[in-house]
Amino acid sequence: MLTVKILTGCVGLVAVLLIGLWLLYGPYGVPKIEETSLPLSSDNHFYTRHKSISSDNAGKRPRLPKALIIGFSKCGTLALRTFLTIHPDIVCPIYEINYFNENYHKGIEWYRNQMPSSTAKQITIEKTPGYLRSLEYLRRIRAFDSEIKLLVIVRDPIVRLQSQYAHELSKLPDGFERPGFESWCNEEHGNGDRILHFTNYAYKLGLVYSVFSKPQVLVLSEEDMEKNPLPVMREVETFLGLRRGFTDDMFVYSPKRGFYCLNVKHQLFPSIAQKVKANRQNGCLYYKTKGREHPVIDKSFRRTLQTLIRPYNELFFNLTGKRFKWENF
Repeated sequence: MLTVKILTGCVGLVAVLLIGLWLLYGPYGVPKIEETSLPLSSDNHFYTRHKSISSDNAGKRPRLPKALIIGFSKCGTLALRTFLTIHPDIVCPIYEINYFNENYHKGIEWYRNQMPSSTAKQITIEKTPGYLRSLEYLRRIRAFDSEIKLLVIVRDPIVRLQSQYAHELSKLPDGFERPGFESWCNEEHGNGDRILHFTNYAYKLGLVYSVFSKPQVLVLSEEDMEKNPLPVMREVETFLGLRRGFTDDMFVYSPKRGFYCLNVKHQLFPSIAQKVKANRQNGCLYYKTKGREHPVIDKSFRRTLQTLIRPYNELFFNLTGKRFKWENF
């Protein structure tokens, strides 16, 4: 009889323990914790921070550009794109996409997928100087986005001629005859005059203004950017309606190269190092493609160029409402 009572008492104790465990852990052995019991003190906001970070990451995806760098070639478009990339609210594809001129047939989703991932707060900017070469390309851009912002950068027209000459000669195979600068300038380019093709900014900008309103277009000077990139970057920043993000410590002058480069010691440089065509050791654009030696121009031919080009410069200045200081004019 005593044994039965002991067994009965043990069974009852076990039952009480099991009921208690069930109430504490639930039917699957998982502790039941109320959501309100999560620690949300000022020292521990992991849940809130994690949720916010997850939302930002989830929102990152390729987005179509809201601004384009459309020209001019050999006027610092790559340097402009490179410097813009260090702004926290700007993302840029590392290569020229050539969508509106060469790849238009591939469709808008193809174009979108060429863009780097961005958040809703960031703006995507794509650079293809070839977009400025044809009225057809400009009309395609307008059909894509009638309110898009356009960036145009120019430089001293004679210096641009020198840069184009050095660029074209660098592509010639070894042993191929290289024409002198004056001979090269006097050759035809396509169906027109080579000199005017590369120096008459007014004509191409006139095409832009025939399709887009002037407030949508920002014209910049390569010489200004070469002298000090910060004011130029801030002008772009304001034009795009972005918060102040550029600081003077983002750029450093390279005596060896003779112009400004990205500051590799800046805290943001590691995050963009793989997104720009710049040397990771000094932040400068690659030697092989930038900073080529320009040809020496005979004084007489320089005067000829100045006389020919100066009227077109005046048309350009009147068209833009800006006047740039160029060493040859």
